Amino acid sequence: CEDVDAYLAANGYPEGGAAQPAPETPAEPVTITWGLWGSPEEVATHQKVADAFMAENPNVTVEIWNQPWGDYFTKLQTLWAAGDAEGIPDVLFLFPVPSYAADGVLENLDPFIEASGYDLGDYWPGVVDTTSFEGSVYGFPRDIGLNVLYYNKAHFDEVGLAYPDETWTWTEFSEAAEALKQVESSGRVSRYALGMEGGKYWSWVLSNGGTILDDMFDPSRCGLADPESVEAITYFADMMNNDQAMRDANLNQAGGDSAVFQGEQVSMIIQNASRVPPFNAAGMAYDVAPLPVAPGGERVAAGSGAAWTMSSFSENKDEAWRFIEFLQ
Repeated sequence: CEDVDAYLAANGYPEGGAAQPAPETPAEPVTITWGLWGSPEEVATHQKVADAFMAENPNVTVEIWNQPWGDYFTKLQTLWAAGDAEGIPDVLFLFPVPSYAADGVLENLDPFIEASGYDLGDYWPGVVDTTSFEGSVYGFPRDIGLNVLYYNKAHFDEVGLAYPDETWTWTEFSEAAEALKQVESSGRVSRYALGMEGGKYWSWVLSNGGTILDDMFDPSRCGLADPESVEAITYFADMMNNDQAMRDANLNQAGGDSAVFQGEQVSMIIQNASRVPPFNAAGMAYDVAPLPVAPGGERVAAGSGAAWTMSSFSENKDEAWRFIEFLQ
């Protein structure tokens, strides 16, 4: 009996002979970095996401690598050029994805998609095309870059204007812009009606029935010289020439659309949802409305935004993929 008891004890059986499962070996702790741009308020919302992931994956620590928009890409390019694998975030926010994929700095996600059975059918047709290169997927869009018109309610009240709504065309928008702008006797503009990033000119073009390229994936001609495109670009240029809209260079120098809107240097901006957290935190009296459309035109929006990608330099690709799946 003593020999049997010794045998049972040596093989994990307690007294009475009931087998006990062997304890699970804890997964090795892993740290991954998550690269993104954004304001402190945006970082706080992303930290909540990281905390939720870590609660489900206690062996993985997610550290946020945050840079201001103006420094983010420059710092990444420096790290890539130096081949600094440790400094490059494992999961990072990027746009445009195909350009970086072509440089070899992003991981091809096809093997991870296949191994995990990830369903690309959950995405709208064409959306993943914007984050693919040579037929392979290199990222997943975080959001759709839907732009809306942010407006300062106090400025509208001040000049007795009704707030913008879905019925506004360029005509109503121009009339409101003329009423909202403030120009001193010296000619100095103390308040512009609009502070819009110049790169968003495409929203005017497409709303007016114009095109930038005839095919965004396989272009054969540029459509910016078409009458509809010229008319739309002229409309925006006239707003700048008439002191209704800030010029792009001045907007950048003043700290961007968020800064000038919070500083009440402009009454309206055109932007995506990223501005909601800082404006709410600042207690601003603002609201949003759909973009005004061209007379007889249509309302348009971007089909995708920037995307979550995986660095090809990552030493923890399995954990990085698990985090990307969680984000999606």
